[in-house]
Amino acid sequence: MHYALWALAALLVSGPMLAVALGDAPLGRDWRNASQESVGLAPEPSSHREPIVQVYAARTVGWRGAFAVHTWIAVKPANASGYLRYEVIGWRLRSGNSVLSISDYRAPDGEWFGAKPQLLRDLRGADAAAVIANAPAIKSIRRDIKAS
Repeated sequence: MHYALWALAALLVSGPMLAVALGDAPLGRDWRNASQESVGLAPEPSSHREPIVQVYAARTVGWRGAFAVHTWIAVKPANASGYLRYEVIGWRLRSGNSVLSISDYRAPDGEWFGAKPQLLRDLRGADAAAVIANAPAIKSIRRDIKAS
């Protein structure tokens, strides 16, 4: 039993250690100067008129990157001129803001404080339109945008 616990502990620690060793979770990255630029995974809205929904993930900053990724969803309704980026950002709660961040100014495929994102899911056309039409938060925001 004692050896089984040690083996389990070694297994649990090996994943994060491997992430750090392979450079997937660089520990020396300074978030204040880190890039948030587009990496070119999201199609240009002007040349892709169909609806698009993409899900991204990137390693978090610092030691947490050995254990976790930050995820977000980029949404472009049909014929829209840009994307909306939906993400949960926990530190916004400290200043009394909502943890749900919805922005049209951040790159849909932007680096997460220097960590390049991976595209996890890419929906286009009818599949993307169905997600947009059936997601309550997206529908309510679309109503607010149309009203203003």
